[in-house]
Amino acid sequence: MPEGFDASLKVGEEVPVRKGWVVKSMTMMYAGMPSPGVYSVAVTWKEGNQAASANLFFPMDQKGFDLGKGHVSVTHVDARSIRFRFEIL
Repeated sequence: MPEGFDASLKVGEEVPVRKGWVVKSMTMMYAGMPSPGVYSVAVTWKEGNQAASANLFFPMDQKGFDLGKGHVSVTHVDARSIRFRFEIL
């Protein structure tokens, strides 16, 4: 079974999803629902004083996506919160 964890986030909350050698850290934040039927997550990569981020948008019926070297399986999402399992591949 792949290594991973379960998480529940409210809008604006974030959770670390990776710490590694090349990319020092990666976090995922729930950014809410910018429009009906669409949810968004923000991903941030950090290494030293360098950082990058991206806002990812998904239709409500998409319950999974790859993130870095892992997979996010969404079990619940609404305008205020998201529950998911992150599995390291």
